[in-house]
Amino acid sequence: MQFRLKQIKDNVLSSFWYIPFGMTILIIALAMSMLYMDYNSYFYPLKKYLHTIVGADNARTTLSIIATAVITITSVTFSMTVLTLSIASNQLGPRLLPNFMRQKTTQLVLGLFVGTFIISAERLLPSR
Repeated sequence: MQFRLKQIKDNVLSSFWYIPFGMTILIIALAMSMLYMDYNSYFYPLKKYLHTIVGADNARTTLSIIATAVITITSVTFSMTVLTLSIASNQLGPRLLPNFMRQKTTQLVLGLFVGTFIISAERLLPSR
């Protein structure tokens, strides 16, 4: 039983999407709390000031550009990573792939890219 739990734990921790998924869930919760505060006028003075400087259409266009750029960077980065890992694992051995997937910096960068896309895309949703 202990061996099976250790094997499940190793499979989850060696998954490439473990940390990015956790960061995505955290960012979704953060975005929902920010939307709640935005809709309940916690930032009314700031919203009034910013609305005079930047219109809603300009802000929506800027966020659309940011979301498009970030998801493009994420997809290219992930594709290049998978390609590099498949070539390297064929030449250097099968132990390379799990070792690379356990690196936290790689997972954090991927989670940061996906989280930035989600927070940008969330603001593009139509308001109430």
